[in-house]
Amino acid sequence: AMPMSGVVVEIINWVEKKYRVDSDRCYLTGFSYGGSCTWALGMQFPERFAAIVPLSARLAPTPETAPVILKDVGVWCGVGENDGDFKASCVKMNDIFVAAKHPNFHFTIVKGGAHHCYQSIYGNPDFWKWLLAQKRKPKVDVPNKK
Repeated sequence: AMPMSGVVVEIINWVEKKYRVDSDRCYLTGFSYGGSCTWALGMQFPERFAAIVPLSARLAPTPETAPVILKDVGVWCGVGENDGDFKASCVKMNDIFVAAKHPNFHFTIVKGGAHHCYQSIYGNPDFWKWLLAQKRKPKVDVPNKK
């Protein structure tokens, strides 16, 4: 059986073959367990996504490596102010991305928000303006040195 991350990428590949889509504007988002999976999938296939949006998520796998692996990927992380352990995880990811000077990281703490704060972020026009401006970085082919 294929791991779920492979299944998700295969679904994206199928959609791209079947419909007219802009492959350079593939975005991944998830909430709670889905937010944690957004970190994991984004880090496993960073070349696949223009941006990822983990909301109310746990820590990324190997959190310290996330800014390097996701250096070409836009990241918008969000969490509710009153979301306990989830807030602590998101604040830690923010600290890691800020310390690494990631060029395209955004962090929202929803004032008064608990766990289900995603509507505050998805409902923010600035979020959509940012998201829809994200495009996948072109692959640069390095010629073989002879």
